[in-house]
Amino acid sequence: MRSLVLLSALVALVSSEEVKLSLRDDLDVLVALTDGGTHYGNPETGCQEDETAFAINGVPGKICAPQCTNFQPCPTDVPKGCTATPTCALKSPNGATYCALVCQPGSLGDDQCGADADCQPISNVGICTYGGDL
Repeated sequence: MRSLVLLSALVALVSSEEVKLSLRDDLDVLVALTDGGTHYGNPETGCQEDETAFAINGVPGKICAPQCTNFQPCPTDVPKGCTATPTCALKSPNGATYCALVCQPGSLGDDQCGADADCQPISNVGICTYGGDL
């Protein structure tokens, strides 16, 4: 499994039901539940039934994230045109882990996140998000 640089950010409120998660211990996010769409799709149009929508303070936009474990890897059905890597990168305080599309920010001419999402930088990596223009 690839190791990720630990990232940090503050919590963003996206729903009335609050569930705090972290990017492998350091990135706090809150949950908004939706359904529909495709894996890693735009939360505005709905996430898959097995996904949760997240917003991360300090990182523009939102993501749909499926849960992952050592025995349940991240789904590989990414949005059209996306070349970013599905990575088990988010972790909740109770130990639940979630996938995110990890990209390399600043890669010129490479639309890693597909046509509708952007690679948002955080530390030395990036996360594909929707609705967070650069």
